[in-house]
Amino acid sequence: MSSLSVKKIILRADSCSGNVRIDKYLAASFSQFTRGEIQKWLEKGSIFSNGEVLNPKSRIYKGDTIEILDASKDKTSLSAIPIPLEVEFEDDSLMVINKPSGMVVHPGSNTGNDTLVHALIAHCGDAIKGVGDKDRPGIVHRLDKDTSGLIVVAKNSDCHSKLQSLFSNREVYKEYECLVVGHPNKDSGVVEVFMGRHPTARVKMAVLETGRYSKTEWSVLKKYEKFSHLLCRIHTGRTHQIRVHMQSIGHSILGDQLYGYKTKFLPNTQIPRFLLHAKKLAFRHPKFGKELEFSVPVPEDFQEVLSRAKLYK
Repeated sequence: MSSLSVKKIILRADSCSGNVRIDKYLAASFSQFTRGEIQKWLEKGSIFSNGEVLNPKSRIYKGDTIEILDASKDKTSLSAIPIPLEVEFEDDSLMVINKPSGMVVHPGSNTGNDTLVHALIAHCGDAIKGVGDKDRPGIVHRLDKDTSGLIVVAKNSDCHSKLQSLFSNREVYKEYECLVVGHPNKDSGVVEVFMGRHPTARVKMAVLETGRYSKTEWSVLKKYEKFSHLLCRIHTGRTHQIRVHMQSIGHSILGDQLYGYKTKFLPNTQIPRFLLHAKKLAFRHPKFGKELEFSVPVPEDFQEVLSRAKLYK
């Protein structure tokens, strides 16, 4: 039998006729590999599309980017890397961390050994490796790489399970700040839509009739000449939720080029990232039942954009 002898193959599914199973497509694309071999790589988590791990039943679409990693090579090592963490709270059960923009929460395709998980292993010791998912130990929810702000992490399995229940039952209060293009025509509103994976651009999420329910309340904190400063409370935790919701009402987040922001909108202002910040997190302590509430101000890069802008008149 043939074996995968390269570290990575990258291809675009431009010849894909539509909704096709990944194993069938790759078997047709690479005659030197059997379908059985391809299925084994899928089972080992060695094949990705648009940054997501594929399984033998995954389907791909025309234009999708596919990455095949060396099946003999393990995923990014979950080693201890002593990365400084801004810890807002810690006890034997959990940690609340103010995550900086630019830090990936957990290892995945094309990530390095500088994720929050690597920092947690260094901070908490190897015991945390057995908490929750083995590939993302301790992680209960996530923030996008560019999103700054509060994230809670479980330090033992009992806490992990109970925190997951709190999030699933929508018993966690989550509040964000963001800067968006233009000025909404009212001071507050609610976005309630169904969301799912974008049908063609698979790296994106989109408003879909067949998606999952999502809800965001928003209000204007202040208006500037070309953008607005919003406060958002999310009642659900869908992937890219606020980013998609803001685009859906015509006010994309500054810097979020994946969801509609154009650099020409603010040609004389450097936007370092998409400006979204997880400001407040409140929940009941899983072990003691005490109500916990945390709040952190927007970071320097976010504040600098505000300080350079002129107020709307």
